[in-house]
Amino acid sequence: MEARLCSEYFSCCHIAQGKHSEAETALQESLDKDPNNADTLINMFYNSSFVGKSPEVSNRFFSQLKDANPNHPFVQDYYKKEAEFDRVSKMFSAS
Repeated sequence: MEARLCSEYFSCCHIAQGKHSEAETALQESLDKDPNNADTLINMFYNSSFVGKSPEVSNRFFSQLKDANPNHPFVQDYYKKEAEFDRVSKMFSAS
């Protein structure tokens, strides 16, 4: 099995078990092998809040994800939700 993929699978298992520090280690190994892998960046973004990282760290992973993988379904879904939020919030804006 490809080493990066193996690290990714281990990280998902660790996250599911609530072992977020171990997940971070496995994800970092995966990120070292492929720094723009969408799945790894999504999991780093998600997991970073559980290991006490600052919001800036999470935002950095998310920005890297958007820059490197603009057509990934996760990113596209985010943009759709962002646009919907903007549309709905305008309905409640002060005139």
